[in-house]
Amino acid sequence: MTVVGGTPANGAIWQTRLSREAAATYEQDLEILGLDRSEALRRGLRLLHHEALETRMARDVEQFYGGERAPLSDVTAAACARQNARTAGEENRRCGAVSASLGRSRCAARCGTPRCRVWGTTVVVLTINPLLQHLTSTTAVLVTGTAGPRSTHVPVGREAGLTRYDENYAVATELHNVPRADLFAHRGRLSAGELRALEEAIRIAHRARRAGPVASQGSPG
Repeated sequence: MTVVGGTPANGAIWQTRLSREAAATYEQDLEILGLDRSEALRRGLRLLHHEALETRMARDVEQFYGGERAPLSDVTAAACARQNARTAGEENRRCGAVSASLGRSRCAARCGTPRCRVWGTTVVVLTINPLLQHLTSTTAVLVTGTAGPRSTHVPVGREAGLTRYDENYAVATELHNVPRADLFAHRGRLSAGELRALEEAIRIAHRARRAGPVASQGSPG
């Protein structure tokens, strides 16, 4: 691919050379999608940029944790520990009823792991308010006081009503489905800059293509 003319001030023209077979295939694709060559190239470059953002995030996480797998946040780990402790007896009793016929390892696979509920923690609600009132649960991001990679841990100011930690981070890689009944206190709203940063981190981490904002409103609950 070559860049022909242009400067950063007035833009640039990019060109690429294709084989005859590839060109014929892509021309058919353009006809199906209703695109011209320029728009096709722009779309391709946007996908390339998104791939670069994903790679940068992955490298950021790898560097922060020294090549080790990123741990669960302290908030998620604590929530899962509480839930597992509550349900351990119930799970053992339920598995005991089928272990004789399935075997212990197959029983564990069938019974599964208790789902963690994140009550008693602070979250950023991502579901928009007009939709939230019709739902029994919402998608939310956990807020922790433990720092992490800046590409996945978005700083949230105390202006949003967060007082539990000296420093607060919304963890874009830890999305939870939270029952509305568990949301008992509205603390505030993210600033526009914080919401944009969190939207971008979630979009990159979960490979969501931009068709509109991930969340038009975000509220720590």
